[in-house]
Amino acid sequence: NAQKIPGLPQGAIEALDDDFAATTALPPGGKVEIALRQALCAGWADRIARRAKQKEMEQHIRNSEDKGEGKQSKATRYVPALLDVPVFLHPTSSLHRTSPDYVVYTDLLQTEKRPYVVGATAIEPEWLIDHASALVDRGAMLRDPAPRYASSKDKVVGWLAPAFGPHRWELPLHPIDVESVDIKCAVFASALLSGTVSAPMQDLREKLAAKPLLASRPEGKTQMRVVDLLGALKRYDGGICTRAQLRTMWAKHPRYLFNELKAWMKTGKAYALESAWTSVVRGASEPELSRKSKKDAGKSTKKKTLLSVHK
Repeated sequence: NAQKIPGLPQGAIEALDDDFAATTALPPGGKVEIALRQALCAGWADRIARRAKQKEMEQHIRNSEDKGEGKQSKATRYVPALLDVPVFLHPTSSLHRTSPDYVVYTDLLQTEKRPYVVGATAIEPEWLIDHASALVDRGAMLRDPAPRYASSKDKVVGWLAPAFGPHRWELPLHPIDVESVDIKCAVFASALLSGTVSAPMQDLREKLAAKPLLASRPEGKTQMRVVDLLGALKRYDGGICTRAQLRTMWAKHPRYLFNELKAWMKTGKAYALESAWTSVVRGASEPELSRKSKKDAGKSTKKKTLLSVHK
């Protein structure tokens, strides 16, 4: 039974006991666990180790044989980020069965045979760029994969190939916001032509005189249809390169970009753009979820129709 403590309201101790019981019953893999692992990653950034690659392990075995060290251990070999000596995950560790690619450890224990990591916790390599940034070389934005328009986020993103620590470990590709107006407008133009920005443009793709990707390719810079479209996008508001910006522009000027997009149509197909223009403008105002729902609804209707035919 909880003892009464002067100054505390009735039931306070019982409530604290209930809170403690709830925290100890948290399921593994939840948000709390991820936050704690990320906190360890940030706090012990100098004590991060990566599981040894096959070639590194083979080299270690050869070195051990040359030194006459005999039978190899079942312990998993790791490479510390800031050390040049191998360390090991003990076979009795709870992580030994999975042997994650990256771990953060609290200390090293040197035995007669080899050094072991102590207090190892699994971490994800993609966390390092944000939680151990001091040891990350972000590098320059990649040309391949090329920047793309992320419809769900309504922005143009590029990619980095970051490297971690003195050993230059390759981390997963990391998305970044593109700052160059030229690149953003070119990528956005391709997305607009392909129907990613406004879904009704998808119905016009077969009537285009060139592939949408040409607007963001170097070879497209010599074609007037590309020059005019990009010029129109860069002319206003520091560059129109998001759906939100385009929606605002179309609210003020409903015929904005019509002539530039008309130049992309095949000979004799300009009427199709004229007929669909109201839908194209309206399509930029539809939320992403709404467009997906309509697409799914169309698939469902088509499936029901096929089923009724078979019946």
